[in-house]
Amino acid sequence: SPRRDPGVYNEAHELLRCYQSSHQHAIVVLDCSWSHPGGKPLGATQIIADITSLMEKSGWSAGSTKVIAIDPMLENWFWQDNPKIADILGYRSTPSLRSILMQTGLWPDGSSKPPEPKQALDWLLKKYKLRPRSGAIFEEVARQVSFKGCTDSAFLDLRNTLKNWFPPVR
Repeated sequence: SPRRDPGVYNEAHELLRCYQSSHQHAIVVLDCSWSHPGGKPLGATQIIADITSLMEKSGWSAGSTKVIAIDPMLENWFWQDNPKIADILGYRSTPSLRSILMQTGLWPDGSSKPPEPKQALDWLLKKYKLRPRSGAIFEEVARQVSFKGCTDSAFLDLRNTLKNWFPPVR
């Protein structure tokens, strides 16, 4: 299915081909935490190179597309040491979510994010019987938590690409 990362990897160039005459740019976003049919993870560099090549072979001009491979996964963009995250999840207690995850080893001391961000989120949701996992949680985080604190390289790449493609009108 194209709605899953392997489908995006294999089919993005075909799915976006029909937009070549009506759009100047295309962005493909997917996680890195899945395995190629051979069973081995490809890594962000290979995923980006492969999809970019397929996009250009399908007719998109060089530089008109951008592939964002989030390593390891979208939940990496979710985690910031921000109290609004706890509010959105429905956690209104102490200690902080970061402290809890540090105590369990899911967020190592000195790390800016949990190394397994999806596992950390799912563990918290289940352990504390918080909001069920849904897209609404991510939507609220996107609305309420400033992106200025996000240091993830894939996020910064996406932000910079959008700024370059669509500079502010003066």
